[in-house]
Amino acid sequence: MKRKMMIATALLPSLAVVSPVQAEEGQISGFMDTIYTLSDGTHDPEDSPTAQKWDVTSEFDYKLNLAKDMKMRIDLDLNLAGNDGVSTSDSAKMEQAFISWQTSNALRVTGGVFNNPLGLEAEDAPDMFQISHGQIYNLMDRETALWGNNVAGLAVSGVVGPVVVTGGLLNDLGNAAEKTSVAVVINGNVMKELEIEGGILTEDGGMERIINVNAMYKDALFKVGGELLLGSAQVDNALGLMANYTVSDQLSATVRYDTVGYEASGVDNTSSITLAVGYLLEKNLGVNFEIKLQNDPNDPNDVAIIDPNTGTTANGIIGDGDIIGLEFVATF
Repeated sequence: MKRKMMIATALLPSLAVVSPVQAEEGQISGFMDTIYTLSDGTHDPEDSPTAQKWDVTSEFDYKLNLAKDMKMRIDLDLNLAGNDGVSTSDSAKMEQAFISWQTSNALRVTGGVFNNPLGLEAEDAPDMFQISHGQIYNLMDRETALWGNNVAGLAVSGVVGPVVVTGGLLNDLGNAAEKTSVAVVINGNVMKELEIEGGILTEDGGMERIINVNAMYKDALFKVGGELLLGSAQVDNALGLMANYTVSDQLSATVRYDTVGYEASGVDNTSSITLAVGYLLEKNLGVNFEIKLQNDPNDPNDVAIIDPNTGTTANGIIGDGDIIGLEFVATF
């Protein structure tokens, strides 16, 4: 799960040996995410492979204090597996596995495999305002070769005045051989209610250089966020806007708008509007309902211009049509 002031992670050789005398008990938490896709019109006129079907995923998170200023965390994702016995059907995948060392009040060294430190949207269902991710999150997820929108490497974070500055040396986002990616992220609170983040990620291929600037305003009732992404290749720019209103302690409503402009000639912009309602049935059980209206004027053959491995739908880049979903999220 992404934490905004989370400072990305890495495993130092000097930390590889941990004394067996540390006997502190670890903490286990996680969630189960159950989604029923009522309708998926992005495949029309063909039948949708996901409509009128249940999808169940879950996550187990384990945290342990290795020493006074040293922590470990492992997140394991589980999903439905097929019965064909091949490796592509494996149901267990590692999301995060890192050690974080707080060397002083102002400096932290963390590392291993961890959630992408750059971007507005959280990765895991309990931290999201709706069922599906926005287009910007999906673009960044596409760039990272690891499972989910995750990266691997070393990062150092320090408090500089009112902001936190993070620098990371990572495996190449696309897993290019003998290449590395560099991350620089700055975030902080302009005021108590307003957090702003900006940063850059590099890679060999793909979008080549990703610049992301995002902000989130939160008060007791309203949450308003915005995000801008600029790419050096494949994608020119992308914009995401969201607003969430807390109707009551149990009920909330969210609207989100996304649009992406592509670099390739002849490829039109895609856009989507997401409407979601969330209701807290119990303290640890919530239900979400979502309608996603996608506008994608591109021909299916245009997908190869962007990326042949995007996992796109049958029609264009994101698919043209409406998707309706129902979700149950249980946490522990």
